[in-house]
Amino acid sequence: MKKWVPQNNNSATKVDTKKFSFIVYADSSQCSSCFINGLKEWNELLGLENSKKYNIQFVFILEPRLGECNLTWHRLNNSHFNHVVFIDKQYLFRKTNPQIPNERMYHTFLLDSNNNVVLVGNPITNEKIKKMMLAIVNKKLG
Repeated sequence: MKKWVPQNNNSATKVDTKKFSFIVYADSSQCSSCFINGLKEWNELLGLENSKKYNIQFVFILEPRLGECNLTWHRLNNSHFNHVVFIDKQYLFRKTNPQIPNERMYHTFLLDSNNNVVLVGNPITNEKIKKMMLAIVNKKLG
């Protein structure tokens, strides 16, 4: 699995250890262009990674269709999305996680520090999921 790092963002190569990881996975049955075009919708939530209040990182995994890896790289470079996106051209994520259903609604989920799924759903399209995610990842300060 290769990592696409935005060309203008050196901080994207820094790896932080966070208590929670929110996985956003697009398998090869999805339109890669559509997935890339929708990445900008995550920008507001990506600000949580730098917040002291929330202990979360976002992991984007894109599994391009066979033969579309170079086109996918090109589209990501032109998307101006400034977050790391993993390009999984060998389908390693799917192979190591066969328990993930094929239905797209299960391809966005929150993991705790033990890699247990604690929430399934898309906080971009579902306000209830967003509120639950924020409540879960909120560091109980004070």
